[in-house]
Amino acid sequence: MDTNFIVIFSYFIVIYRIVQLYEVLIAMSFQNQFTKTTTDANLMETVHHGSAEYPFRYYYENIALFDFKCIDWHWHSELEFIYIKSGNVVFDIGTVHFELNEGNGIMINSKILHRLQSSSDAIIPNFCFSLHLLHHRTVSFIKNISIL
Repeated sequence: MDTNFIVIFSYFIVIYRIVQLYEVLIAMSFQNQFTKTTTDANLMETVHHGSAEYPFRYYYENIALFDFKCIDWHWHSELEFIYIKSGNVVFDIGTVHFELNEGNGIMINSKILHRLQSSSDAIIPNFCFSLHLLHHRTVSFIKNISIL
């Protein structure tokens, strides 16, 4: 089989999954607003981010609505992408402390302890997802192509 065809076909699979994801995100937009982060004794977040069928969850949050304008220390097994739509956010990730401003974004790896805070309104659409978002056969297929 032609290698170019296989690569193009794999891109179509990924694009199809992204379109499916976009449709679900539109439906979930304002339904996923939280004002408290709950954790266990090890600071692992107790909220499940998605399901086996849809291994992701989209949130549209305003940090000012959380206690003390802070999403307190927590970690989760999913990866997380956070976009700063408006405002400024102070991040603590492990021992690193920094600020992100409107228009910035950050990817937080799985099982990394982190905290977010803001002195005023800060709108942060964010997306937690499992690596299983791409079906394991698709990932294996793409890995095999990259070896060719």
